[in-house]
Amino acid sequence: MRAALALVFALAGCQLVFPLDGPGDGGTDLVQGRWLQDVAIEDGSGIPGLQEVPFSPDEVKLTVAFADTPAMPIDYNTDGTFSFTRPADARYRLALFHGGDVVELQSSADTIVYSTKRFGRLDATIVDQNTPVAIAVGTTPIGTPAIATTGVWMRIGNVAAPGTLDWRTTQPRNLLGVATEVSPDRDHVYYLEYAPDGALRSDQIVRSHLVEPVAITNGIGGSITAAPAVTSPNCSFQFKAPAADEATRILPIVPAGLSISADWNVQASPIASVDPAGIEIASQHGGATAATDVTASLAMFSPFPETELVASMSTFAKVPVKHPEALDATALIVGTTHFDKIGTTGSCMDTSVGNGVGLVDPEFELDDVIVSDGDVITRGAVTELDWDPIDATADDVYDVRLVEITASGPSTLLFERRRYLTTHDSILIAGEDLLPGRRYLAVVAGIRGMPAAGSGDFRTLAYPLGQSLQVSPSFAIQP
Repeated sequence: MRAALALVFALAGCQLVFPLDGPGDGGTDLVQGRWLQDVAIEDGSGIPGLQEVPFSPDEVKLTVAFADTPAMPIDYNTDGTFSFTRPADARYRLALFHGGDVVELQSSADTIVYSTKRFGRLDATIVDQNTPVAIAVGTTPIGTPAIATTGVWMRIGNVAAPGTLDWRTTQPRNLLGVATEVSPDRDHVYYLEYAPDGALRSDQIVRSHLVEPVAITNGIGGSITAAPAVTSPNCSFQFKAPAADEATRILPIVPAGLSISADWNVQASPIASVDPAGIEIASQHGGATAATDVTASLAMFSPFPETELVASMSTFAKVPVKHPEALDATALIVGTTHFDKIGTTGSCMDTSVGNGVGLVDPEFELDDVIVSDGDVITRGAVTELDWDPIDATADDVYDVRLVEITASGPSTLLFERRRYLTTHDSILIAGEDLLPGRRYLAVVAGIRGMPAAGSGDFRTLAYPLGQSLQVSPSFAIQP
């Protein structure tokens, strides 16, 4: 599930309170907001923390538009606040630009709060040169080795030990997404071995070692020496994942003929209050079949002190997507993922994962016309894409990705062009974001577990937490 599109929870945090302004002169409202970075840090002893950091005004851009009006710039203040006026009670389209990323919040609330997630020190240097790192271990690995770091919060899997890896290019990574330098006095490095162990023969940490302080420098490299010790479980709990029930529930959103799979995992999440992403502690990918509910007593080990542990269950199918000029298809995910906290390292509690997140009907409309795969549409100044909750129960937020479908030789390639967050069951797409002759689809994630989003709080999460994923038919724009 996690390999499809990145999970959508770039949200949450503490509540921010603004004075509310009623309709002003001329039938306008004042909307006040704040946009900042939620940064996962550690305190020097490996214990994670959350730091709220505004952007520098010169590194971001904000615009706002109403209905089909042109976008207008908004000033961003050094404390992360901003404001704008709108026609009374009007829905607005607030676009936030940082680097090459853009997210558009479509809301009618008088206050708006959003955060961008960063899993690592803001001053960490990205590794962009060949950077050899020697891995030396005192024992023969009994499982699949991995390297995890805090401070820059990243994980490198499938490490050859002993051996040498290029810190710049080794994959896969999670959380931060890129390789960074490692500081000996600000980051902790862990050597981990994953092997089948415990209930359900899940892959989980069976040996671990906190590496002595190490420096890994861009273009120079470093070395990691480990003598992993056999672990004793420090987290034991009853785990229930109703995969069979969920597989039946999602049948109406899965195209006919596709098989449904399920998996689960437990991860150490440094900022679980704002994002469930974390470093994997235990998992079973594709092994927990959708035909079997999971009920187990699990005992596992987490090396990360005072770090919240989050359990999840994904039930999903892979939908093929193919450009007409390509020979090969790629795939996107439809289905659901449920998250729940199970405590912190050393103190776990029982959980039954699932919160009944709403499902999105596979039928979509563009400007009130049902869209079929391959339709060619004429764009307007604004094009409305809408959908319906399949069980007539709307989710708290919809996170929508506008994806362009292209062909490169025999391959179908997908590129996310814009992201939208809204409490409505539709989005407005500006005409300039739909280019003539191009082909698109939308990935819609319904999120349940953001109860204050209707009031403009696109940050605060509540557990249990769930998301459902649906993929629209593809459509082309009239040349």
